[in-house]
Amino acid sequence: MISIIISSKNESDLKRCEESIKNTVGVPYEIIATNNSDGKIPLTKVYNDGAKKAKYEYVVFIHEDVIFKTKNWGEKLIRILSDKDVGVVGVAGSTYMAEDGRWYSAGEPFTKGRVIHESDKVNMDFVALYSIEKGNFDVVVLDGLFIASKKYIIKEIPFDEKTFDFFHFYDLDFTIRVAQKYRVIVTTDILVKHFSHGKFDEVWEKYKNRFLEKHKNILPFTKLNQKPDWNNIITPKMQYIFYKKDGKLRTHDK
Repeated sequence: MISIIISSKNESDLKRCEESIKNTVGVPYEIIATNNSDGKIPLTKVYNDGAKKAKYEYVVFIHEDVIFKTKNWGEKLIRILSDKDVGVVGVAGSTYMAEDGRWYSAGEPFTKGRVIHESDKVNMDFVALYSIEKGNFDVVVLDGLFIASKKYIIKEIPFDEKTFDFFHFYDLDFTIRVAQKYRVIVTTDILVKHFSHGKFDEVWEKYKNRFLEKHKNILPFTKLNQKPDWNNIITPKMQYIFYKKDGKLRTHDK
């Protein structure tokens, strides 16, 4: 029922991801993993080619350094994607895409979703609460760590291999284009843990500029009447999770 497409640079990360999928997805699935250890294949090409190979209608694009914390997440995902008006589903995104290239810069209440991240402290993770409320939310852009769609959507609105021929901004470009025709949804019903953090270097800046140039006629982009108060931005809360050997110990909000 779900085809899961992964660009792999690290075999151990891929195996951990595959094991997590097997133990949590809860529906028939296939994994289409492309060995991209040398990083020479653009992620957009891996994703477009994977969608063409997929035998199932529902397709998921995930980073290999992700594991799932929600049981039977495949069923939850299919329920959302079965709505013909829904084009894409993710776990983190925003109702407002600003002109600075950062989907989360508008802060609350525009940002939606929650993601567990690994902390650099022993026996501790933290949850980035992009929104306090739970549920499914209409947004205009998604973070690319988890993007789910349908084969016909990818055929109609493929990832842009020409403009985004590396790793950055393929996600914002794809989802902002889908949002102009279909609903783009963030769900908090699927919780994932992401083992890496963003890298904002000169390469990121290069692709940010490409994104801004491509979409300069629509940015800032939102479907709401509300706009951020840039003098009073509410940043996402962090909920720290402490672990013992036997599992979760306690949480602490910051």
